[in-house]
Amino acid sequence: MPLVTVLMASYNREQFVGEAVASLLAQSFSDLELIVVDDASTDNTPGVVADIKAPRINLKRLWFNREQNPRNSGLAEAKGELIAIQNSDDI
Repeated sequence: MPLVTVLMASYNREQFVGEAVASLLAQSFSDLELIVVDDASTDNTPGVVADIKAPRINLKRLWFNREQNPRNSGLAEAKGELIAIQNSDDI
């Protein structure tokens, strides 16, 4: 069980999401899981995340944009004792 779950909601952030995920994985603190919730992107956002092979990443895809709150969807699957939020265009 990770200490921290980081939730990252994303929609059409293909050009940013890879760097955002990489910056999180590069942190010295490693007792975490990352849940990326793709909110039915129409670009290659989910493909960029899926291509990053790291066991700490969980990609959850929503099939209809704005049908559910992506952060709440990720929170339902969180295993960490603490929750952190990172935007999909932040490093």
